[in-house]
Amino acid sequence: MIYKDKKERILYMKRLSIVLIVVAFLCICIWILFVGKSDRTSLPPEIVHASKEFKAKAGYRVNEAKILLPYLKVGMSKEEIRSLLGEPDSKKGFEYFACISYIVGRSNMIDVFLDENEKVIHVDSVWSEYSNPFERAWPLMRPGMTKQYILRWLGGPQKELKDGKEYQYRDDQFVFIVSFDMNDIAVKLEKNEI
Repeated sequence: MIYKDKKERILYMKRLSIVLIVVAFLCICIWILFVGKSDRTSLPPEIVHASKEFKAKAGYRVNEAKILLPYLKVGMSKEEIRSLLGEPDSKKGFEYFACISYIVGRSNMIDVFLDENEKVIHVDSVWSEYSNPFERAWPLMRPGMTKQYILRWLGGPQKELKDGKEYQYRDDQFVFIVSFDMNDIAVKLEKNEI
């Protein structure tokens, strides 16, 4: 494009800059709208409703808990859990992980166990798919834990092998094996189907 003078060229550049800024702003607004909307609607309406009800109620919230429990997954952040369940009713710190708990009803809780990065490593409740104490505690076991700590969660072994350096627990479906080193530190964890 040929300009008659320098002023006309400067005026054209200013107008072009304003148009580009407006277009960029509109693109950003549309992107925020769609990304924000997809985040809000990514959960089914019944989950959004159950979450709202769970957070609003105190005490007995069994129905909401049963609906929400399948959506609490390993790897979620503490903030994602809070967005679904609200503020926890209690917090506990353990040597290797933390636990936030939500009261659901008479002696029923949802316990969410978090690693040092506040990521979910295990979710437990009376409605969990785990059928026995070993399966319920097994997701919390990690190499590097002391024998004393393992015993606190799993109890004494049903079988002690390799001069006490291997503990074995058994239920109807699985055999759980914890191997320890010379310093009684867990070095290997196995869960095998029977």
